[in-house]
Amino acid sequence: MSLRCQIVLSPPRSAAGYAALVAGLLDAAALGRATWAVVPAKGEGVLLGRWQVAATALSDAGRALPRARRATGGEAVHFVEGVVAFALALPDATSLLGGARIPPAKVLNRYVRPALGALAHAGLSAGYFGRDFVTVDRRQVALASFEVDARGRALVELFVGVLAPFALPAALSGYPARAPDAEPPVTTLREAGRTPDAASLAEGVFASFPSRLGVEAERGEPPADGVALPVDEALPARTSGPREVPIGFVEAHVALDGGVLSAVRLRGDLVATSPTIASLEQAMVGLPPSFDALGAAVDAALRAPDAALLGLREGRALPDAVLAACEAAA
Repeated sequence: MSLRCQIVLSPPRSAAGYAALVAGLLDAAALGRATWAVVPAKGEGVLLGRWQVAATALSDAGRALPRARRATGGEAVHFVEGVVAFALALPDATSLLGGARIPPAKVLNRYVRPALGALAHAGLSAGYFGRDFVTVDRRQVALASFEVDARGRALVELFVGVLAPFALPAALSGYPARAPDAEPPVTTLREAGRTPDAASLAEGVFASFPSRLGVEAERGEPPADGVALPVDEALPARTSGPREVPIGFVEAHVALDGGVLSAVRLRGDLVATSPTIASLEQAMVGLPPSFDALGAAVDAALRAPDAALLGLREGRALPDAVLAACEAAA
């Protein structure tokens, strides 16, 4: 029998408040609760992706804003009034599927469906096509990401631009400008002709569960807040700097000892589960800075049954970043 999910409408939250709420959802998931929270943004802040480095992902102006770190990967979100977040936390990826197993790489594709239903409830025809965004009329209206952690807990997050775009403005980004046609342009639901509030979006999620997932939901209250991930972290000194890839930018930070890698950290706009990133990093420790050795290690890690890394079509992007970091001055 599938677990019944609780649909929660939160009061408006700041970036830090949102991150603490999601940490609480994951704590509750560890105790067997499934929760879908709908959270309107309050004020202005930045939600960094799980793997982003603030010093490179954000400009001085971006770093001056209140910041928090998400538990899912991907690009930074401009968490500003007019953006509404969806956060689904589950004890495991099968919790709402009657025990039917799905690999981590399919979690987002499966659980984005009630969000699409909520947008349909608002009169919008939205699509998700396997990347890190939801579109309406071939324009991005929401950023999407996911996590399945080492304990098996699953998290799906979407950030819907209702009255304001979810994307970070250029003035707040620390990355170089990307080609205008690198991916579909970002828009808002208002520009698409609809302005649903958080309450109506929550109602749309609730109404969509039976048709989109085949299970009933119930209304609930948010659990106690938890402890969010730290915004800053210590990283090895050698770095590749940001390198453009189809999903945005990636960077590597490494340490060398005796001509081999003693530490590897893969960072940037990666949309990947934490066990996948840990496996990739560990696979390269102890290897010499050789593309053949690093490429084989990355390929092997990504062939693991539960590996989940979205949007990187060019397989050499990660070894190339590590090699560039090895060549940098410490």
